[in-house]
Amino acid sequence: IAVEGIVYEDEYVTDHQNILKKHHWVKDIKKEIDLPIQLQNDVKMIHQGCCFTYQQDATYYLYINEVGIGSSYFYKDEPLYGNTGIMGEIGLISIKGKTINQRVRECQSQDEFNELLGLLVSMIFTMLDPTRLELSLDLKWNYEEKIICNISFCFTSFNDGIKWLWTEFNG
Repeated sequence: IAVEGIVYEDEYVTDHQNILKKHHWVKDIKKEIDLPIQLQNDVKMIHQGCCFTYQQDATYYLYINEVGIGSSYFYKDEPLYGNTGIMGEIGLISIKGKTINQRVRECQSQDEFNELLGLLVSMIFTMLDPTRLELSLDLKWNYEEKIICNISFCFTSFNDGIKWLWTEFNG
């Protein structure tokens, strides 16, 4: 069963109303049904479907809707979960006392959204350095190609420089 939020065993946590809420109804279902049931993060499942389409070593999927952000990182065709399943919950990062999810929910303009999207993409490239980034938006704000292109160009140029430095350093 694909669910929103942080999945850990038979429970998951969401932050839709700016509070963390634990959901454990799967345990009740397992008592009633004699079939194997497994919880999985919804964005990780979407991302896994995308990974069947292309084969790349390190891919990142970023999904943004009116409630907040979900994301997923696959390395060598395997989803990474982290120690407790929280890996990918980039919207829970706090900036000046508010999570990025809260900032998405309170976003009032395209420019404000562009700033958030630019920050997210920059964080993804600098922390995880994926070879591919999939972006899916389901909210009133639009994807503006110039934002991603400016960031991508910056990091492509940076990565080319790093590769050159590495080659020069290692002779």
